[in-house]
Amino acid sequence: MSSNFTIEALRASTLPSNNSLHAQDIMTQKVLTVSEHWSLAVLASFFARHHISGAPVLNQQGKLCGVVTMTDIIRHEYIPALALFSDLLDKKSHATDDICFTHLLGNDLSEDTHLVNEIMNPDVIVISSNTSLNDIISTMIDDNVHRLFVCEQDKILGVITTMDVLKALRQQLSLFNTSVA
Repeated sequence: MSSNFTIEALRASTLPSNNSLHAQDIMTQKVLTVSEHWSLAVLASFFARHHISGAPVLNQQGKLCGVVTMTDIIRHEYIPALALFSDLLDKKSHATDDICFTHLLGNDLSEDTHLVNEIMNPDVIVISSNTSLNDIISTMIDDNVHRLFVCEQDKILGVITTMDVLKALRQQLSLFNTSVA
């Protein structure tokens, strides 16, 4: 931006509206799902193989019944261990993350008999395909979630992650910068 760019110029120009983009425009349509009856070892392997950190959980009837993330696995496996590091947690040290992941990577989940349905969050936040980007952002912030599932008539059409939202915002900022220049 040049030094002549002022707040007034910014106000006079308009950013593309976040309401012009909707869930159907930014969602990832290929949604990988997991079974509520998978073991944690199978789940962790699935996440690693597909380079994902969370997925919707389907029951035996193929209906959405929850969401599970790597964070859920870590919480399940290490809540007792984390208690030992309470002073690190209180200090919000980055060392805590390193300790958790070191333990997770070193733990043999194959001996864990717990299932996905024991650690998943049954409160899934779903949105429709015509939900605006503004509403998507507000929902993610207000509900402190990193993924929303786009559903119509009990069918998962797509998933929107924080990365999808960032890509959409980058695209809108790029359009804005082009129109201002």
